[in-house]
Amino acid sequence: MILAHPVDRTVSVGTTAHFSVTAAGAALRYQWRRDGVPVTGATGAVHSVAATTADDGVRFDVVVANDGGAQTSEAATLRVNAAAVRTPVAGHPRLWIREQDLARLRSWATAGNPMYGAANGGALYQLAVTARDRIESGVVPAQDNGGSTYTPYATESYAALMALMGLLDTDPVRNPRWIAAAKTALFAVIDQADLGVGAGKFRSGSFASSDRGRWHGEAFPLAVDWLYPSLSASEKRRIRRVFLRWCAEDRDGYPSVTYYHTNAGSVPSGTARRNNPALLDLQDPKRRAIRFSMNNYLMAHARNIFMMANAIDPGDDIADPTVPGDANGRLGDFMHEAIGTYLYMTDYAYRNDGFGGISPEGMEYGESIGFYYGLMLALHTSGMDDTTLHGDKVSLVNHPLLTRLMPGFFHSLTTRKVATGYGQVLQPSWFGDAEQLYFIDPMRVMGPLSLYARYAGRSQELAAAKWLEYTAPPDNPGRLTSRAGNDDNIIQSIFYFLMFDPGEAPPADPRPSTPTHHFAASLGRLQARTSWNDAADVRMLNTKLSYNAVDHQHGDGNMFDFWRKGEWLTKELSAYGAGAALSEFKNTLTIQNDPQAAVGNYHAPFLARGSQFIGSAHDGDPKVLVRGVASDYLLFTGDATNLYNYAGEDGDTARGVSHASRSLMWLKPDTIVVMDRARTASDGRFKRFWLNLPSHGAAPVRSGATVTASTPGGQRLHVSTLLPEPASASAAIVGPAIDVTDQFWKATLDPMSADKISWTGAYRLRVEAVGHPRSVHFLHVLQGTDGSVAAQPTQLLRSDQGSGLTGALVGSTAVLFVDDLYAALASSSIVVPATATRVLVTGLAPDGAYTVDSAPVSGGRRLTLSAGGSLRANALGVLEP
Repeated sequence: MILAHPVDRTVSVGTTAHFSVTAAGAALRYQWRRDGVPVTGATGAVHSVAATTADDGVRFDVVVANDGGAQTSEAATLRVNAAAVRTPVAGHPRLWIREQDLARLRSWATAGNPMYGAANGGALYQLAVTARDRIESGVVPAQDNGGSTYTPYATESYAALMALMGLLDTDPVRNPRWIAAAKTALFAVIDQADLGVGAGKFRSGSFASSDRGRWHGEAFPLAVDWLYPSLSASEKRRIRRVFLRWCAEDRDGYPSVTYYHTNAGSVPSGTARRNNPALLDLQDPKRRAIRFSMNNYLMAHARNIFMMANAIDPGDDIADPTVPGDANGRLGDFMHEAIGTYLYMTDYAYRNDGFGGISPEGMEYGESIGFYYGLMLALHTSGMDDTTLHGDKVSLVNHPLLTRLMPGFFHSLTTRKVATGYGQVLQPSWFGDAEQLYFIDPMRVMGPLSLYARYAGRSQELAAAKWLEYTAPPDNPGRLTSRAGNDDNIIQSIFYFLMFDPGEAPPADPRPSTPTHHFAASLGRLQARTSWNDAADVRMLNTKLSYNAVDHQHGDGNMFDFWRKGEWLTKELSAYGAGAALSEFKNTLTIQNDPQAAVGNYHAPFLARGSQFIGSAHDGDPKVLVRGVASDYLLFTGDATNLYNYAGEDGDTARGVSHASRSLMWLKPDTIVVMDRARTASDGRFKRFWLNLPSHGAAPVRSGATVTASTPGGQRLHVSTLLPEPASASAAIVGPAIDVTDQFWKATLDPMSADKISWTGAYRLRVEAVGHPRSVHFLHVLQGTDGSVAAQPTQLLRSDQGSGLTGALVGSTAVLFVDDLYAALASSSIVVPATATRVLVTGLAPDGAYTVDSAPVSGGRRLTLSAGGSLRANALGVLEP
């Protein structure tokens, strides 16, 4: 059984690409293939290729076999780039905007361009005039709180906007005024910071390294770069002194590149740690250092360090006698620190643990990918993306994060905007922390991505980014112009001006050329939909099973959500905080571990409530065993056992959960069959199935083993519990009050909220086995219908001979799952009713050979399935006899 397939690789000519596969089974044999042809001697779990230009576009797969059969992996593509030799840009501007862009941008800076406008046009020019007036009147920086967190008057962003206007507006009267305002704002901060860490505005030791630096930190180097010819030698020295301290504070602040290293003392210090594999801490089975390199703070530090270090010319980077231990080139050396440590780790992460195009931090904090793109854009525009000097990590050409990013965004979008206090908004498929459940403007990501795409000639990515920004943010496209005039996020406003060409037609929808399913391997996230036509009655289903190692991840392994005809029928209960991360809110199982285990105060609620553990505390990674789509169904099977067990850094453990897995089949368009397997080492431990239910103000209705819930739009979700059987099951509708622990802040706008005004409460279905036996199977059928349409009848099906098969008959379709995911099915026999016209047997060996005998019996037919024969399961291990 293949657990992890090879993934795409991108390298430069002359370097080595490594493909790998992870599989389970005894006495495994491997044979790698190049475009379907076996590669001589390539018989291990890893295959390495010394890349030449002839290898570009070649696809590699591997056949994994043992005496029980063979499975062919998915193919991975090798892209081979020409080595990029670059000369660092000596002049200015060179950060995000290049000198060769100025003529084009100046031609855009006219009243006839809606994104620029006039003094009362509501776009960038009006924003600039307002910002200049605030600076000249002293409102800025007076209204800036000067702290390290949020301020509505970020002085540095005002300075960057004024500096940009100094580049764009060459009018002899206005231009000096823009430059003067830029310097006034910039040095209002720099001169205070130059006094050193202390009390007062702009002097906190975390000013650069905390939230403010994350949200606005790029504005300082942008302002300096865009103003550079107007700065005196004295002004450059003051900036350099401050940038030196801020770079060091970013380097040493939370989280440093060694913060989650299991043995930070083993990492060489100084320049010796750069590009050193010791940084990756590969011996850590939890891979914490690698995974945390995708954290939002760490990536913001990388961006800010590089950009500050690059903004000052080498000729001005000279030792300052007032700075202890200073040396020529000391600030510029921080560029190599950003490249050789931060980017070294993050690039590795996004090619491996973060492969797939979606940030592991989730929908709210996933904008952190934009910090990475901001760094990569700065490397490119400053001429520092030389792969012969710095390796492939400095290049985005054919990078898997670039090619997979847009499909990840597209598949998270729903099909209809809803009216809210935040405007007309999309409510995307969500995971991770949430404060407001709507699709927040992704310009932090799309802005730098679009500029890179424009400069690099990547027209497809540029068009896709434009379409997303034109369409998806709240109230767009109606508010498109005003988004270039937003004083609360000035850098975002600048990006709107830089992204959209004047006079161009509205961007075309790029999604129809995108497959209707997407898998992000790093997150075990399979997303699928019935169509890209938003005007049609689209259905969407999303699953997820991944490690929980980075801030803002939740205990949501094996979760799923379902969108139907413009509404969520079920999804996670979205909220913020550690209490919100509990599995009981995530459409998955809770399973009681050893209640006496020592797990520490932070993890105690997770233990008490049977949740999966977060923060790298879980005992190893989960496993996605099967995932994919066929013409009219989706199949996902995942083993989440390790997430329910605890392994602390101090050696304490809780390993009382023996098994936790889920198999889910979506029968398009409206039926989902879910089988869960839960087993503990002891009897008497609870095992609970949880499902969030929609509400239109009234409680869902339970009748016997079926629950029916209604949406505000009048659709219905019907949930039938087939296992545990009624005599052994305890089922309840819980809510609308939520029994929460500390650190639970419910998201506004969540469609699962029972109260649509205050966005509080929720209804949930809880099912558990009476008596808490050691092993439990749950089997549920979910059906979405229009309000007046009845659900199809359901029936439990179980084998009575041989290997265990369990499933459900829904209407005329029978779906069968294996009871034991890890035991090869030798033979099994089951009676299916006469009304079953289609049978789908899952959990078989992919491409495995089988025989099926069918014999009539009273009320139906007996199917006897045995290994070997002329019938073949498909690549998902599904046989349809």
